[in-house]
Amino acid sequence: MIKEIRERLKELGLNDLPDGKQIVREGKEKSKNVTVGKTLFMEKYGVSSEREYKERMKAKKEIMFHFQYGLTDFEKSADGLRYIYEEATKRGHRIDRYGLTLDRVMGLPSELRKHMNRETGLKLEDDEWAKLGQVVPMQPHFGDYIVNVPAAEENLINALKGGGTTVGNFSAFFTYEYPNWSDTILWTERFIRSMGIASGLRDKGVMIHSNLDDGFGGMFYDRASIIGMAMFDYYVVNNLIGAKLAPAFGNTMREPLARMSMISVLHKIHGPEIVGTMVNGDTLSSTRDFDRNYGATSAYLINDIVMQMYKPTGHAVQPMPVTESVVIPTPDDNLKAQMLAAQLAIEAEHQYEVTDFKKIEEFAEYGYQKGKCFFERMMEAFSDVTDIEDPYKLCYGIRLLGPNELENMFCDETPFHGTAIDRQPYIETPVYKLVTSMIRDTLDKVVITERLTEKLSGKKAVIASTDVHKMGKMIVHAVLKKASIEVVDIGCQIDPYEVVESLKKEKPEILILSTYNGFALSYAKELKKLAKEAGIWGSIKIFMGGRLNEDAGQAVPINVTEDLAEMGIQPSHQIEGLIDLIDAVL
Repeated sequence: MIKEIRERLKELGLNDLPDGKQIVREGKEKSKNVTVGKTLFMEKYGVSSEREYKERMKAKKEIMFHFQYGLTDFEKSADGLRYIYEEATKRGHRIDRYGLTLDRVMGLPSELRKHMNRETGLKLEDDEWAKLGQVVPMQPHFGDYIVNVPAAEENLINALKGGGTTVGNFSAFFTYEYPNWSDTILWTERFIRSMGIASGLRDKGVMIHSNLDDGFGGMFYDRASIIGMAMFDYYVVNNLIGAKLAPAFGNTMREPLARMSMISVLHKIHGPEIVGTMVNGDTLSSTRDFDRNYGATSAYLINDIVMQMYKPTGHAVQPMPVTESVVIPTPDDNLKAQMLAAQLAIEAEHQYEVTDFKKIEEFAEYGYQKGKCFFERMMEAFSDVTDIEDPYKLCYGIRLLGPNELENMFCDETPFHGTAIDRQPYIETPVYKLVTSMIRDTLDKVVITERLTEKLSGKKAVIASTDVHKMGKMIVHAVLKKASIEVVDIGCQIDPYEVVESLKKEKPEILILSTYNGFALSYAKELKKLAKEAGIWGSIKIFMGGRLNEDAGQAVPINVTEDLAEMGIQPSHQIEGLIDLIDAVL
């Protein structure tokens, strides 16, 4: 393995981490005292778990249906579920499962939640976990904020007691963040132990859900990288932990060929024993024109149904309400989407007859082989520096590297220098197409004079994102490059300590931070404190752009532009004007 990759992985300090194998054993031991409840769905269909039901439906090649719903009030959510179920049943449509949107603070330990502000979704109380499976005979899907969170063990046990046998979200561990939580070591320990609990209950039908688009899959520029991470998920969950992985995808998959072929790719990874959760609705095609959205929904949905007719994988299909991109869908919005899906399941029988499955399989094989290379290169690199049979070390290391470094390191035979956007993907993702389009549009608006080029040539800038969002950072990179500035991109989810360490190492003239998650001021204060301690505050020009606000517990986050300026940080509201700002202060 190439020396520079080995050195980068050594910097992560993986061998100083807790023993993941022991943590898994602890989880399996703990599972002996965990009770799995029985939902109305299980009673109606005579099954002990959703997995048993899915395997039955796979064998019969029957299409399953899923929807996502949830308000901030439990009883109102329950009323909506009853309405959707009863009306769909009256009209001859069977809905198999539903997911309730939970509040992000549900990811925190219960003793911390009461101090946090409400966000969108349910904030479950102790007795409400068990009630979810007793509202209607549709199986509750515990997708987010269960195993991938700082509250992993308590949330998992509560979900299991309530009869939730499909729990997630494995992929989201690598990308989600939680307010006022910074102890990634403890968080990872709880994450791994909770999956050990799920492993101990595998024989009872418990599965670990993983939505590829909620992980790095929604941030990669190459479909090969997504497929490689799907292999990583399977390796960790099934092979190392001994649990049962149930994959999902679809949120950011728009093109029919890529979307349909993913079913075949997952079949290659998991084998015939695959049991998926759902194929999510395509969020990229949704617009503010609800009537047009019916066309977009029908387009992806009929293809999803056809693939389940051709190669059943246990995935339910999800018709996304046409209002999804604008407002929280009402029960009627969800019902209309379900009835559309019911009719498309009938129409799909004709579509099936004319579908070119040979082309789909050829595309799937190409993607599978490129993804396999990504996965094997990644495993080879990690094996040089740590134990690749330790799930803790692998998951912690992958999270620290982030999507940009992973893609640059492992998508090709040799590391790629520069940004992922500059490398031509094997299979372009919609995210790649969107970012390249935005970069082209931005560069067309940025005028770099000969004077500016001469002044800025040779200057060095460190750039980073404070959270998982990297689009703004990638556009900044392209603009700086046009101005002949040397760029050191240190990635996403970079905390102030890492930024200061990079500044000490690189000695740049400029630092540019992209932020979106509502903690711009608190981040800046911590950065200033650490930079002062390191003796470098004031020697580097600092710019911050994106959403310059702070969640201060009010109805909406407050604008902190002036606060940042008073601290000595230059706010940047438009990327097109960034070079002029840099010119003015250098």
